[in-house]
Amino acid sequence: MLALLMASIIERRQLAQERERFRAVLDDATDAVRIVDADTHRILDCNRADCEVSGFARDAMVGRDSRQFWPDSGPSGAARPEPSPEARATGISRVLSVPFMTASGRTLAVDCSRRFVAYRGRRYEIVIYRDAGERLAAEEARREAASLRSVNLLAQAAAHEINNPLAIIMGYSQLLEDRLAAETEEGGWARTCRRAGGRIRDAVGRLNRIVRIESTEQSGALPPILDTERSAEKPDPDARGG
Repeated sequence: MLALLMASIIERRQLAQERERFRAVLDDATDAVRIVDADTHRILDCNRADCEVSGFARDAMVGRDSRQFWPDSGPSGAARPEPSPEARATGISRVLSVPFMTASGRTLAVDCSRRFVAYRGRRYEIVIYRDAGERLAAEEARREAASLRSVNLLAQAAAHEINNPLAIIMGYSQLLEDRLAAETEEGGWARTCRRAGGRIRDAVGRLNRIVRIESTEQSGALPPILDTERSAEKPDPDARGG
């Protein structure tokens, strides 16, 4: 009996130590993690990151219905991440940009994965999620970089094709202006052509200096177009700071 008692004490002590290690690992995780009863949807446990994102303390989280955090739809129109039949079969479900409701009532987009496990006759759902803002910002930066590269390639090709005939037009316009009297109507035409060519040359030069994508405001039936002047200007750090 004494030997059995000692073995039981040692087993309980080891179990308590394992629980402490599990709790430390869980709370140190950067992703939000919660354990949910798969049948009742009640939250059984959660980590520190889950409490920080949701806005509830752990004591207030345990026992809550997990479904209240996942509204039916959000700004993006994404549905609540209910597991599909395939997810139930494999035990794993992953959904991106899912609307998540915090304690303050604010809805934010999160990337969520769910895993269903069975232990001692009970089914559990392990929910792991993180704020999707960083991923969405990175994707937007990649899209902007790809758009900028496409615009630059097109602008450089257009500038090359325009500059050659433009140089000829401006050269002959200058010759005509020099040969015609300035006060005559024909001299005014030549001067107007040369100045118009200069404006085209300046516009083509801006195409080669595009550093970001800025569009004009829609005006009537005219759709937004590339604003070459603002797109060729480097952003003012002082203006951003203000």
